[in-house]
Amino acid sequence: MDRRSNAEVTLATGRQARSRPASRRALLSAAAAILLAAAAPAAAQVPPDEAWRTVETAHFRITFPEHLGELAARTADVAERAHAALSAGFRAGPRGTIEVVLTDHIDVSNGSARY
Repeated sequence: MDRRSNAEVTLATGRQARSRPASRRALLSAAAAILLAAAAPAAAQVPPDEAWRTVETAHFRITFPEHLGELAARTADVAERAHAALSAGFRAGPRGTIEVVLTDHIDVSNGSARY
């Protein structure tokens, strides 16, 4: 491998040396493929015969299994309060309705167990 600096290569060849982002792209592509492959089994854990319900608020559409109705109502309240508090700090809020899906079918920890 040529250990000369870009300036030395430019002087010697008259062309600018290129960096090697291809290996970085390959690494990022491989990481993305692994993450997508790992996410596929999680989607298969939601039972197809679940009784799903939807609650709509001014800014959110919350979809949830029927047995999580109480949690969905609390989520709607907290989400609207958060939207009101956070929107004041931005020029423009998100366009359209924000989708929220509540489920308890996936056994993957996100590092937080508090409410």
